[in-house]
Amino acid sequence: TISLNGNQVLKASRRLLKIFPLVEVMPLQGGNPVFTVERRMSWLKPAYVFTFGQNQYELTTVSWWKRHYQVHLGKDIFDIYGHRGRKVSVFLNNKQVAWFDSAAVTFFAGDEYNIHADGSVSVDWMIAIALFWDSWYNRSGNKSMINIKFGAIIQKQPFDKSWIPS
Repeated sequence: TISLNGNQVLKASRRLLKIFPLVEVMPLQGGNPVFTVERRMSWLKPAYVFTFGQNQYELTTVSWWKRHYQVHLGKDIFDIYGHRGRKVSVFLNNKQVAWFDSAAVTFFAGDEYNIHADGSVSVDWMIAIALFWDSWYNRSGNKSMINIKFGAIIQKQPFDKSWIPS
């Protein structure tokens, strides 16, 4: 389940019998997906398609080595930057709008993410970006008794510790 301010609002499920992961995010009560995140075939770098209704948006890699990705939404551009450790920043048109991180240790569960975002940015898009990140960088789907994540050591730009959502 996906919670917003402590309240469960959506659920995500991975569609079975697919060669590449397809995550569908739906209302808690079921029905049609609000959006999907689908991995596509690629060599060494992520290839994902985000589907919101009839609209599809592709993730492009700016720098795989430095973990910098983009999603173009018409004239708007999301830039996604991975930082040292487990932090990720999201920019919309060169202005930071969110960041998220994952728990270093989880018990008997999959990964947990905390997203901090401006009130004006789409919650669905922030969830979709976090799901892409989880799908690409935590592909094992490990739900062991104890799961430990160390994070990365290379980054394109340093994490801005002073940024807070508006």
